[in-house]
Amino acid sequence: MLIAYFLCFLIELLFYIISTYKKVVNNLFIYSYYKIKNNYDYSYLRSIFLLSLTIIFFFNIDRVFLSYNAAADILGEYNFIRTLLLGFFILSSAYFYTLLPDISGLIKNNYLIQKKIFQSFKSLNIILIFCIVTCGFFFEKIIKDFGLIHFFMIENFLILKIILMATYFNMTGQIFLSFQIANCYLKVPTLINLFIIILSLIIINPTFINYNVEGVATLYLLMNLSSFLINAFYLNLSNNKIFTKKLLYNLLKNTINYFACSIIIMYLIDYYIYSFSKIIFYIFLAIILFFAFYKSQKHLKI
Repeated sequence: MLIAYFLCFLIELLFYIISTYKKVVNNLFIYSYYKIKNNYDYSYLRSIFLLSLTIIFFFNIDRVFLSYNAAADILGEYNFIRTLLLGFFILSSAYFYTLLPDISGLIKNNYLIQKKIFQSFKSLNIILIFCIVTCGFFFEKIIKDFGLIHFFMIENFLILKIILMATYFNMTGQIFLSFQIANCYLKVPTLINLFIIILSLIIINPTFINYNVEGVATLYLLMNLSSFLINAFYLNLSNNKIFTKKLLYNLLKNTINYFACSIIIMYLIDYYIYSFSKIIFYIFLAIILFFAFYKSQKHLKI
């Protein structure tokens, strides 16, 4: 699995190199070729390679460890949950690849960069939080009500909820990563990933012995939370004109407000509507998620 991830990153890197060395513009069969200057800094390619490698190990350290230590049925369930939650990467990658060129084009305008980051974070936050809280509250009910129990062979829903929270911090952390890559700050996120990986390798075995698979899932959550907080702290120190304390406070306040709002809403519809009518409940739930998506996209247009 790690080799497959590595090859995918390598192929993507090769495409970037080709597009950098030679850009082909097709206009009525007329081709124009552009080559980079001879003094290109190849250390940047090495930094991208090392960052990609640490991201691969960071994202898979729990699964690699469990593949050597957990029983086959437990490992299968854990891997299934992790694979199932990969769908959230579709959301974060869309923001990452949109924000990255925007920041690169506004490299000297701190105000607009800060505004772009805050808008992207708020937009991603609202749809991501509502989806995560919905899964946390109702995933078990959904697979039972729709007869999906034979397709989703999940028994330990605690692991699902723990990895859901880990996924949240991983996804929102993509906002910070897009800024760092756009500004060529590659060594620091690489070192942060490496530090967390080494620390996790030291404590993952005793964690598994004492707390089983739930402990490994919690460790994965703490890894993503630590990465999010350390990167936020570093960006506040190194780029305090953009990542001001006020901005980070607003991001925290926005996160708490959306989590509180979504939890209250999900609790109320679960308590008052689900027991009354399942059909009305799922219609109401779909309306809420569509509204959250609408509000999420509206933030990007402000």
